[in-house]
Amino acid sequence: MLSTVKLGSFASKGALLPMHRSNVQDAKGLLFAPQSNPKGDQFQKKGLPTPLHAGRTFLPRFGNASEKHLWDYGTQVIGDKVRFKLWAPAAETVELLKIDPLTPQEIEISNKLHDLKDEKKHAEVDLEHKAQLHRSSQVSCEELQEFHELTRRLAEQIQENENRLRKIGDRVVKAVILSKDSQGNFYLDTSHPENDFKPGSLYMYRLKYADQAVSKPLPDYRSQSQPEDVHGPSQIVDPHQFVWEDQNWKTPQDIRKLVSYRLHVGTFTPEGTLKAASQQLQEEVFKKGTNPDIVEVMPVTEFAGKRNWGYDLVGYYAVENAYGHPDDFRRFVNEMHKQGKAVILDMVYNHIGPEGAYFSQFAREFARPGITPWGNGFNYDNPQVKQFVLDNVKFWVKAFHVDGFRFDMTKEIRTAKEPAPTRDDIIRDITAAAYQAKKEAFPNNPHLLLIAEDGRNANRTTLPHDWKWKDHDVHEDQHGLGMTAQWNFDFHHAAQSVVTGYSHMGGPTDAAGLADVLERGFRWPEGNWNRLLEQAVNFTQSHDEIGNWEGARIYPKVGAQRARLSAVLKYLVPGLPMTFAGEEYGEQNPFYYFVNHSDPLLVKDIEENKKRNGNPQPLCTTRENFESSKLSWKKDEGLYQMNRDIIRLRHLLPAMWEGGREQMRIDRSKLGSNVILLHRWGKEHPNSHVFIAINCSGYNYKFEPEKQQHGFDVPFPPGFTWKEVLNTDNTLYGGEGSTNAGRLLNDNTAISLPPWGVAIFSKASCAKAAEA
Repeated sequence: MLSTVKLGSFASKGALLPMHRSNVQDAKGLLFAPQSNPKGDQFQKKGLPTPLHAGRTFLPRFGNASEKHLWDYGTQVIGDKVRFKLWAPAAETVELLKIDPLTPQEIEISNKLHDLKDEKKHAEVDLEHKAQLHRSSQVSCEELQEFHELTRRLAEQIQENENRLRKIGDRVVKAVILSKDSQGNFYLDTSHPENDFKPGSLYMYRLKYADQAVSKPLPDYRSQSQPEDVHGPSQIVDPHQFVWEDQNWKTPQDIRKLVSYRLHVGTFTPEGTLKAASQQLQEEVFKKGTNPDIVEVMPVTEFAGKRNWGYDLVGYYAVENAYGHPDDFRRFVNEMHKQGKAVILDMVYNHIGPEGAYFSQFAREFARPGITPWGNGFNYDNPQVKQFVLDNVKFWVKAFHVDGFRFDMTKEIRTAKEPAPTRDDIIRDITAAAYQAKKEAFPNNPHLLLIAEDGRNANRTTLPHDWKWKDHDVHEDQHGLGMTAQWNFDFHHAAQSVVTGYSHMGGPTDAAGLADVLERGFRWPEGNWNRLLEQAVNFTQSHDEIGNWEGARIYPKVGAQRARLSAVLKYLVPGLPMTFAGEEYGEQNPFYYFVNHSDPLLVKDIEENKKRNGNPQPLCTTRENFESSKLSWKKDEGLYQMNRDIIRLRHLLPAMWEGGREQMRIDRSKLGSNVILLHRWGKEHPNSHVFIAINCSGYNYKFEPEKQQHGFDVPFPPGFTWKEVLNTDNTLYGGEGSTNAGRLLNDNTAISLPPWGVAIFSKASCAKAAEA
């Protein structure tokens, strides 16, 4: 037995804080929308804390251990000492606990325990299914008894292994009572005689409340590492120890010429780690593949369990332990910058994850229950809570050198106030904080890439902060939100409708809806966003649009021919094209929704909600569900080559990326609603022209010179000679060869256009560069 320091009368109580499902959190740290509580809330404190002062110190770069980075709150390594500062107005007293790490044998037991619990959940699902079959006499009593016996054995093994692990309380080796100020802040200075904490030390907090109740040991809600998951101890990390090699890196400014690649770390490789993802990107994507300019990672912040999309995060300052150590993400970003790639991190500031969110045990003001469609949101009306998020944005910019963020569902990042425009004040503050941090830390590289997922299709989302106009509906001044770009859901819906034949969001399944989006940028609402086409993120697949339905990707749903059309469409219009990892080569494995929560009731709620929303995918909690979502890297080499070629064309031909609405003409009159003809030319390079024919039907418009049949005359823009530079039906791409290769084309020339195909023509004088 390890020796422990005597904790005194406060710690010796050992009583858990009485909680139930009507509170914001239960004893496991699970968040639920509270019910009415007539007895009041023991956490409630009168009055709000004083807002944080503005005069904080931020040093410019994490380059060596001698630099200091002074955060107002959280753990901060200063030399060989650690300073602690915690905002916990709910507590009367706070103990800082030093936790003994698990032994290698205990870590092995812990990992085994995690697998056993997964197996038991799966067995219970099978048992329920067999019980239903037994009631209809399709399964015998003996078979049903076998499944009962399996679940019983697994439960025994789980109990046996849990008994072999030391509980957190048995691992406490030191307890220090923190000093307190009048604002509800608790702290431990580096000069305190009992402060022997160092980088790598494990720690937790224990809180005593006004009614004498004592919490169980709680992780730090500003923790930078949770090596034993969200309910375990926090680990001290010194970000100064990492040596960066990206001093000459410059974040790209002009998104018009960039290409983005989006991935989920856990399913990107068999290992599911940041280290493996970095290696796979360099070997398969950069050297052999599409070689994008931006790598966008779905959330890598701490969530409950080992499997999750990442949007259930609760450790906002910590890197998910299943993906690696915080320095592994620093290495990831560092290597991407060395490879000339920008890194965008997905962040979720609209809602808080449902398990392991201990915020409200420290400060009742933290969460606003049920404010979003996904559960509790941050209480942005409270200045300390708002500052927690603003500090977090700055943290990832400064401590991890990220080039920007993709903000999840920005229309739900809001206060509870009305009218709606007031909500956007929070988004504007977040983007301003990000720019402030970048300028302070990297004065020679002040640019950021900030992307909004926002379904409102609002012009102001991508306009600068100093832009202002009068909203006549709400009679308030409106400001730009400072985003670089925003997701174009309308492009996705229109493209999917054409490719699959299934109407998304009630739009047409022929070329008409797609033509509307190509011409206006957004289809809904009518006429919105005309002049900002260049700031749209255009995509035909993403995690949401795949995983929240049946989980199937485009390629296995529609086949190679339509998959080529789907893949190429996003490169034909102004804006930032985004590829979801695996799309570029025709990945056939599904991408399911998956979680790994420990609370059975929470899991049941999720499963039932999926069923209510018509999601026919398998149970989202099984390991098989997660493993089957991993990329196989089995490629359709033709599709892979076509994607490489279209990106190369985009880089070589300015007309493919520069210019917006004023540099584009659309003709949708040919062949009814089947064919769209698109003429684009450069803005800064007006001599660069491309002409694009898109066939949104299964009919083969094939030009046969001898018979002059089946082809159709195309009104090429006059005054130029044109040459085909890409055709999706090229045999090199797996097509049948119905192309116009080798021909010089002029006004009203008959061309071939394959089913579900695209032909791209360039001015003959510019085509040589594209053919090189």
